[in-house]
Amino acid sequence: MEISELEYLQMKEQIAKLKDKIDSIGGVRSIRDMVKCLPYEYIKNMEDDIPIFVPMDCGGDAWNTFLRLAKILHTQDWRFFMDSRVGRCDMPFIRTIGNHSTPTRISQLSSEQILLSVQMLNELIPIYNKYFQKSHESILYKPDACESFQSTKVSYVSEEGQAWGMNMPNSENE
Repeated sequence: MEISELEYLQMKEQIAKLKDKIDSIGGVRSIRDMVKCLPYEYIKNMEDDIPIFVPMDCGGDAWNTFLRLAKILHTQDWRFFMDSRVGRCDMPFIRTIGNHSTPTRISQLSSEQILLSVQMLNELIPIYNKYFQKSHESILYKPDACESFQSTKVSYVSEEGQAWGMNMPNSENE
């Protein structure tokens, strides 16, 4: 299949524009790579033989909800125009045209919209994680030697990078 020189130049120009668009996003493959932290999903044991329970931020239902918010933020607004009501003394009346069109994929957003969504998620996800921590301060754990479940603290890492609430054996008392 042959193409003309004009078609070739047009395709080359389209490729250059697409490369520029990719570069403007910074080479990031997904919005998930751009956010500072992911929302916690559930609690998991970190070690096989030591009861160290930590939150997991694997990107399930909570992440999908935040991703949906990132797209809903950019729902197209209605367009408004001034009209008059017929039969009511021609009083002014504002009407709307159009429909609410919400992007279904992040790739439909411009780089400015993606950055705005990332800013929003960087503010919202830590708030969600804060309340996740409050509602999951401890879990029920049943050691082998025990016949009943015990309340065991969940370990979270503070913003300073230090763990708190860890339920590890104290080395001085062993």
